[in-house]
Order: sequence, then C-alpha cells, then structure tokens
Amino acid sequence: MKHKVLFLFIGFFLILTGCNGYKDIDKRFFVVEMGLDHATQKDNKYAVTLKLAIASADTETMGSESYIVIKEGKTISEAVKKLKANVDKELDFGHTKVIIIGEEIAKEGLIDVMDWFDRRRDIQQISYIGIGKPNAQKIIDVKPKFERIPGNFLFLIFGNTGTESPSITLQYLFDLRRRLTENGLDPIIPVVEPSQESFAVDHASIFYNGKLALELSEEETVLYNALEREYPKVQLQIENEEEIFNISSKVLNAKYKIDTTNGSSPSIDFEIEIEGSIEETTEQIKEDNLPKYEKLARESVKERIEKLLTKFQEERVDPFGFGLRYRATNIGDEEEKWQKWLSLYPEVTFKVNVKVKLFGTGVIQ
Repeated sequence: MKHKVLFLFIGFFLILTGCNGYKDIDKRFFVVEMGLDHATQKDNKYAVTLKLAIASADTETMGSESYIVIKEGKTISEAVKKLKANVDKELDFGHTKVIIIGEEIAKEGLIDVMDWFDRRRDIQQISYIGIGKPNAQKIIDVKPKFERIPGNFLFLIFGNTGTESPSITLQYLFDLRRRLTENGLDPIIPVVEPSQESFAVDHASIFYNGKLALELSEEETVLYNALEREYPKVQLQIENEEEIFNISSKVLNAKYKIDTTNGSSPSIDFEIEIEGSIEETTEQIKEDNLPKYEKLARESVKERIEKLLTKFQEERVDPFGFGLRYRATNIGDEEEKWQKWLSLYPEVTFKVNVKVKLFGTGVIQ
C-alpha cells in the first residue's frame, strides 16, 4: 500500500513539472508575420519587424487586434531578445505563417540569414517565404481593411486557399533550405509589393549561390508556374498582326528529359500539352477555324517558353532543377557529375514541342 501511494505522489509531481514554463493564452503575443531588413544603425546588422496578433473570441474585431514592433541587433537573435524586453507578453513563433525578407538582404545572400529560421524549433518549416520590395517593413506595415484576422491576407494568397492565380509562386521554408544547399536546384521566391493598402504578388525572383540573381516579369512567372507546377488555370494572350485572342486552359501537362547521348550537343526536350477554350477575342471566331488558332497558340507558346529557358541558361540559374535531374539519373562521383553538368548547361539546346487543343469558343461564337 505504501509503495502504491509513493508511486502516485511521484506521478503527480511528474505531471506538475510538465506544466513548468507554460503560459496561458492571454499571456502570449502570436507572431503571425516576420520581416527582416538591414539595420539603420551602423552598430547593428539586422532590423526585425514582427506583426503580433492577440487572441480574441470575437472574430469581428480580430483584424484590428494586431501590433507591429521593430528592433535592431547585430544578429537576429539579439534583435528578438530586445523585442522580448519591450513587450509584456511572451512572443510565440508557433503561428508564424509568413516570413518576408527585404530585397537588399536578398541581394547580399540568404544562406547565413536563413540559419536562424532553420534552427528555431518553434518556427514551422511550412511557413511561406516572400521577398519584400522595397523592404520587409513596408510589407509588414500594410493592414488591408478587409483582413479579418491579422496576417491572413498573405497566408490565403500563398496557400491558394483564397485566390488562385498562376502568377503566385509558392516557396516553403523547408524547400528554401533544400534549394539553398542542393546543387542543381535554385530557389525561386515570390516578390511582395505594397499596393494601395493591400499587396501585389504577381512575379518572382530567382537566386543563384544564395543571392538574388534574376527578377522575372509577370508573364515569365506565369510560364514558370505553368511548367513547373503544371498549373492548369492559365490565361494565355496570343497576338498577331491581325487580331488578339485569349485562351483559358483547363488542362496543362509538361514534362522534360535531358538527352546527353550526343556529348557535343546535349539537349533538354520539353513536351507540353494544353487543352482549353477561347475566352476573349477581338474578332469573330467560328469553331470551323479552331485549327488555325491552335496553330497560332502553339507557335506563340513555344516561342515564349524557349525564350524563358534560354534566359535562365544565360543567367546561369536553374529553378527547374535540370542539374539535380542530371545528377540523379547518372552514375559516378557526385562532385564529378556536378562539375560535368556545369560544363554542359551552357551548351544545352532546348527543344520544345507544344500541343494545343481548343474545345470551343466559349458559350458564344
């Protein structure tokens, strides 16, 4: 009997120790967005901006229940430590949904910067990453009037749970780490800009050796997303000397293979299939003429894709992961394969074959 009582007391105290350090919900600030910029003071290196949300039972008022705090430090850890000393509640990073990196920091390099985010166990690896233009603070400061929950606007955009747009590129924290450290696969991160009390997320930037190397246009970003993510809902505007028409795709399939059998002339062969209908036109179109418009669309899309792939090649960036595919499908020493690919990539010829099938002209001719 005495032993049973003793074990009960031991178990009771073990349960109590499990509650050590726990803070109630009303003693916490939930960090929903985090921004990182260069410090304005010479003695410091980083400026950390946090958007803090306060838990509330009333969803009608949650949108206004947020605060923005900024501190600078020689390291990110030091800046966060200073922030903790200036708020009356514990900072909880477990709900950090969006991380914005300032454009200037992105140009200098992300490898060292991301070390803090990767090591923190309380920051979710599925957080979304964006590049803030002109800086991260400008993005964190924006409070859309129709945002009911703090930080939810960007979360819905990146998660494709609200709006769905082929111009929005998705970059998770865990995938960014992989792309920064893996040979043959470069990071591509969406660019976020303030726009009339809201945000514009319509293009992306590509990194090389961890540094911002190339900023894409909106059209280039759409093409990349269509090929890489096989995003089906893409609107393609086709123009010639006589008319302009838009295609709304319903199905988009893209695949490629790397052909190095001819050592002196390696190639990357793309096979792309697009199915859709005509959404808008400046001229009357009849279904009998659809083959003509399929041909025009096929030629236009092929030209755009070849131009985009050549641009990536000239800038020495590889967001598709051609180098990684080459390493994975060839045997030998990893370093030797990587060096071999570095010599092959500038000599690669892109062969793009596009098939377009139009099923109609919409609900009218």
